[in-house]
Formats: sequence, structure tokens, C-alpha cells
Amino acid sequence: MKLLYDIRAEVWIADRKQNIVMPDDIVVRPQGTFSRAYSSDILKVETYESDTHHPPTHVLHVSREGLYDSLPEVIHHPPSPPLRAGRDEARAMLEQSKRLRREETEARTFWLPFEQELFRQRVRIEEQEALALTRAYGAIWDELHGYLWGDLGIPLSPRQRACLLSIWTNAYRIVGDWEQTAFYLEEFLQTPVQIRYGAFNDITTTVSANASPAPLGAGRLGQDWVLSVDTLIDDGGTVRIAVGPLSNDQLNDYLPGGIGLTYIGMLADYLLPADADWQLEVQPDENDNIFCLSNDDTSGRLGLTTTLN
Repeated sequence: MKLLYDIRAEVWIADRKQNIVMPDDIVVRPQGTFSRAYSSDILKVETYESDTHHPPTHVLHVSREGLYDSLPEVIHHPPSPPLRAGRDEARAMLEQSKRLRREETEARTFWLPFEQELFRQRVRIEEQEALALTRAYGAIWDELHGYLWGDLGIPLSPRQRACLLSIWTNAYRIVGDWEQTAFYLEEFLQTPVQIRYGAFNDITTTVSANASPAPLGAGRLGQDWVLSVDTLIDDGGTVRIAVGPLSNDQLNDYLPGGIGLTYIGMLADYLLPADADWQLEVQPDENDNIFCLSNDDTSGRLGLTTTLN
């Protein structure tokens, strides 16, 4: 069987292992890199049926170098005496060619078990890489998160860590796109989020009447390097983040000191423009806005002896 696409042998084997194919049922035979320039990695796949009690064996012929190709030639082919010119020269060359092919076959068969173990390690590496790309948690991701953020001091679930890493790598595209910003906030908080942006409140600062430009060489970046005007207007705008509807159990997380408010403060540093302020609007669930004092008609009344905590 010849594959239609050029895929690496490790990928093919890792995919077969997911389909309940044991590694012992796959044999990889390196054939050298002579044909690699114009052929695929897997030259062909041969399947051998043994019996009904054992699964079939798949033999992969790959255009790669094996141990036979990597080691010095003299290890597998002992030197032979030079050929003598004459009528027997052609016969001697034919015999030498047969001997070299036989020695090559024997050497490749000898190194085959060692090459299988080496290839199994490559398959495990491929599985680990595929796992790291599809599941953003595990030992590798923990090490990466520790390198990027260190100890944030706040608890993060594996889903939140993966979302935070995605925010880091896509922040240059997210900032300013309010639909994408709301999407990533929803994915991180697992709560509906709506964002409105605009100049809701104009912030104007009056400059002192005796203000004068700073002397040459004494200007401070961000403070004195501005035009001498009577008023300074902050036109950065305000971002209103509406979170909800929230249940009564979730409301505590978005009060001062709550973990939800801490999350939003951290994400605002990544996703919101630096010159914009943000305000949080917590929207409770309408179904949780009512409560029952008691099911008893006589005691369930709000009176002088009833207090709400």
C-alpha cells in the first residue's frame, strides 16, 4: 500500500496507536535516503496476516538512514581483494555485488530491533508534542507558565491557563476589537460579558493660571512635555464591562476583594487600551432577585420583629 500524502512515519504510527494498534504490530525498515529527494517519507506499507489469533503486522519502508547507513561501511563489509582484469572480471564483479547485497540485508536485519526501539522513542515524542498542542496542560505547560508568569498569587484552572496563554499570543490582534475582547473575557470567566466603549464622562483638568513651560533641559516625560493650555482633556474614553447575569453565589466573586474582580483587573492590563479607564457593571440574575421569608402565612411577614442581614 502506498500513501496518498507525504506524512512522517511517526505521525502515521501515532495515529494508528490511537486506533488500538499495538506498537509491536508495526515494524519500521529504513531504506536509506537515496530516494528521499523525489519520494515521500513512507515509501510503502506492507501488511502481513499471521493468523486469526494475532493482529496483522504492518511493515513501513521509510526513506531514512538506519544504523547500517550511519555506521562506517567497513563494519558491515570487510575489504575484499581487488579484481583482476580478464575474462573472469565480470563474474567476479557479479559475485561481489551479490555478496555486498547479502551483507547489507544481514546487517539491516541485525540492527532492526535496535532501530525499532529508537523509533518508538520518536513516536513517543510525537505523541507528547501532539498532546501539548491539543491539551494545554501538563508538565510542559506548567513549566511554561512558571517561566512566563511565575507565581501570580491567584488560582488558575487549566482552562484559564490555556486562555491566558492564548491572550498573550493574540493580544496584538485583540486590543481594540471589542467583540474579540468580550469573547476572551467570556472564555476566561465562563460568564457572559458585554463591552461598551466611548467617552461616557469627559474628564477635564484645569491647569494653574501661573503655569509656565519648563526650562530647557528640565522637562519631564509625560508631565511637562505638553502644550501650555488652560485645560487638559482626557479623551481616552471609558470601557464598561458588563458581567452577567450572575447567580447569588457568583456575585460575591465580583465584589471588592473577590476573585472575579481580580481576574478582570489582570485581564484589563492585557486587553484594554492603556489610555482608557474601565468600569465594571455586575448584572444579577433576575430569577434570583426575589426571596421567601417563610412558607408559613403567619410568620412570613416583614414586620417590626423581622430583620434582614
